[in-house]
This record gives sequence, structure tokens and C-alpha cells, in this order.
Amino acid sequence: MKSMKALFALLLALAMFATACGSDDATETVDAGEATESTDVNLTPGEGVDVTMARADWTTGYFQAEVYKLLMEDLGYNV
Repeated sequence: MKSMKALFALLLALAMFATACGSDDATETVDAGEATESTDVNLTPGEGVDVTMARADWTTGYFQAEVYKLLMEDLGYNV
């Protein structure tokens, strides 16, 4: 029972730390038509680029590979 309380306290402390690391600033989105010289940001650097991903050899690697695949697709790559 004592170890469960200690584990719960540790998880609670980590959750509070992670919450404190967040930002209160709102994120700005820039439409492609509104981009100017000072805010000219390429949100899809991989647009039109084909990528063949490697396949993970272990069971715990499939999750990370799928996350990377989704992130690369968000950047415009054809995966």
C-alpha cells in the first residue's frame, strides 16, 4: 500500500511538471495566401517527394514507425 501511494505521488508530480511546461501562447496559423516575406514559412517541405519507409523488426517499433509515417505525411511527403 505504501508503494502504491509513492507511485501515485510520483505520477502526480510528473503530471504537474508536464502541465507547468505547457505554453499559454496561442499558436498562429498562416494561410498560404497570407504569407509575407517576414512570415514566409514552408509548412510542407516534402511536398511532391516520395519516401519509402523501412519496416521495424521488433514489436515495439511498429508504433513509432506509424507515428513517423503520419508526421511525414503531414509535412507533405508521399509515404
